Amino acid sequence: VTRIDDRAFYHCKSLTNFTLPQSLQILGYNVFLDTPYYDGSNNGLLYKDNWIVGYKGDMPNDSKITIKDGCVGVSYGIFMNAALSELNIPSTFRYFGTFPFWNCECQLVNINCNIEENCDFSGNGFKEIIFGNKVKYIKSDVGGLSLKKVTIGSNIEIIGKEAFSDSRELESIKMSNSVKIIG
Repeated sequence: VTRIDDRAFYHCKSLTNFTLPQSLQILGYNVFLDTPYYDGSNNGLLYKDNWIVGYKGDMPNDSKITIKDGCVGVSYGIFMNAALSELNIPSTFRYFGTFPFWNCECQLVNINCNIEENCDFSGNGFKEIIFGNKVKYIKSDVGGLSLKKVTIGSNIEIIGKEAFSDSRELESIKMSNSVKIIG
């Protein structure tokens, strides 16, 4: 199984135990909403195995969120409409799903993972992005209409095509000598 779509197990009132497969690459929106797993969880990010499968409760404005190391993916729309002060994405992250940051406003985003071609940052309202030293490439569009400042880590060699397209407010990019290709 590489994909579990939106609400696949929504309202399954007896679902208490499940394991996400290692092969999983896409996790839909509200897959486990209204199950004993979801209902019995504390408010905040809901982790299962090495995925973020949901967010319970209202995401507080101006919150600082650090995704735990070892996490590889996030379900669809998890940070949709959030207003964050800081978001930290670990180097283990690989699967962003569809629109995880749709209409998300965030002052500072620290990205420490490689950005694949199919990562979807669409609709983000990030103000500043810092790519950490564990990042080797940015192959996908991570720009956004609100992006003002980008810092590229010292190990990035490739910045893919359209990486910062439509970043109409972009004022500065700090880049090291490690960059060899800009698409």
